[in-house]
Order: sequence, then C-alpha cells, then structure tokens
Amino acid sequence: MKNLLFYRLTVFNTMMAALTGWIGMTWVEKIIAGDSSYITWVITGLFVLILMSTFRQAYKTSKDYNYLKELSVETTAPIPTLIDQVRAKKRLLRIGHIQQGAIVLGTLGLIGTVVGFILSLEAVDGASLATSEGTQLAVASMIDGMGVALYTTLVGAYFGLWTDVNYQILKTTVSALVVDETHD
Repeated sequence: MKNLLFYRLTVFNTMMAALTGWIGMTWVEKIIAGDSSYITWVITGLFVLILMSTFRQAYKTSKDYNYLKELSVETTAPIPTLIDQVRAKKRLLRIGHIQQGAIVLGTLGLIGTVVGFILSLEAVDGASLATSEGTQLAVASMIDGMGVALYTTLVGAYFGLWTDVNYQILKTTVSALVVDETHD
C-alpha cells in the first residue's frame, strides 16, 4: 500500500485535532484568558510549524519508500546503491528537528511555569498585605501567575507529547527505509 506513513500520520493527527477541538470547547478561552505571558501562543505557533514540517518530511519519506518498493518489484538487481543508502540515512538525520521540537515544546511549558511563579510572587510584599485591599490584590496577582504556570505547562506538555508521537511514527518508517536499503 502506497503512502501508508502519510495515512498513519493523517489518522493520528485527525484524532488529536478532534480531541483538541473537544477539549477546546471548554478550555481554550480559559487558557487564553489565564496566560498573560502569551507563552501558550508561542508554544502553539511553534507546534503548528513543527506539524507542517512533520507532514513535509512524511511526504518525502513516503516518496522515497514507494520508490524503493517499486524498484524492488521491477528489477532483480541489487537495490541498495550507494546513493540510495546515503539518501536514506540523510532522511533519518532530517527528521531529528521534529524530536528536538517536542523537547522544546515541553521546555517552553516549563519556562512558562517559572514565569508564572515569578508573576505570582512578584506582587506579594509585606506592606501591601497589611490592608485587606492589598491582600486582595496580592491574591488576585498570585492566582493570575498560577494560571500562567499551569496553562503553559499543560499546553507545552500536550503539544510536546503530540509531536513526539508524530516523530515516532515518522522514525519507524524512516528506520525501515534505512534497513531496507542497506540489508536487501
């Protein structure tokens, strides 16, 4: 079957998009309102770029894999030419940025956690806690900071895991391509 990798990624990402849409009906407004640092926007934008790159690499990998399969059917000559081997190994190197993207998304979520805690503690000072109005402002600021901390962690972890699964799906096919080309 041609383009199996592309179909696998499409099915998985469609399911994740549906889950995100379902979750989003109740959470997106809360996350947008709760993140005054806009780190969730950065995480989301980066995720979209990584997702586009994942599908681009999947398309190229599917093309290489289909070429290899067609070549093995059409000829009895040894398939793995030096050029094909180098091409397959380069493909494995070219998807590394997707794995790094998953790590960066999670890291940005953790940076958002630190920023949120800083925002929480920044508004607290001894003098403002002496009055009830000062205490209310300090508590409100702490709640806002905690929202940043928790929402950025949630968004970073969610998109990081999503990206990692995409990477694993892609890596499985690329690894098979390298093995097929070097062991036929």
